[in-house]
Amino acid sequence: MRKIFFAILLFVAALVILPQKGAAQFRVKGGIYVPQFSKLKDYRDFKVKQNIGYQAGVAYQINILPVFTIQPELLFIQRDVEVSDRSGVEDTQKYQQKLIQVPVSIQYSINLLMARPYIQAVPYVNYLFDGKLTGGHNWKDSNKLTYGIGLGAGIDVWHLQLNIRYNLDISKVGGKQSNDPIYERYRVSKGKAYEVSLAYYF
Repeated sequence: MRKIFFAILLFVAALVILPQKGAAQFRVKGGIYVPQFSKLKDYRDFKVKQNIGYQAGVAYQINILPVFTIQPELLFIQRDVEVSDRSGVEDTQKYQQKLIQVPVSIQYSINLLMARPYIQAVPYVNYLFDGKLTGGHNWKDSNKLTYGIGLGAGIDVWHLQLNIRYNLDISKVGGKQSNDPIYERYRVSKGKAYEVSLAYYF
């Protein structure tokens, strides 16, 4: 709980520096989140099903310069995959993570009057607060705090923002060593994800 509070505190602290009078906008956002785990992807002994997860949260867009914008966000994310042995001997295993994520989108944009297309780099921090692992493993053994970087693009039109992003964790999932070959690949993996989100701003 203290780490969740710390994540929220980071988000609030980012808002303290925002400019006044229309230079910043509050947003609510949601979207789909398609996860991968680096050591499981394309591993020939396993079949990996990437379940579509979701994200939801709030953001605050801060206009620093005409072409540069900072957008701190506070998001809830659920991501999970299903992994099975191609031989059919092993049961399907499910790995689910529920995260609080604090990303800071740094955007370079072009103002086209009716629209604002942009590209972005997005450092972020994840806090794992819940999850589910089958096969006798415990999600609490995973690293609770991870971080990474996202790259993507988007566009603002009217009161809407369409955002597309690819996220890559720098930290590994972590966990206790096991004789389970599938879990071993999972715990040394780095999380990846494709996300598509839509935000409404006031």
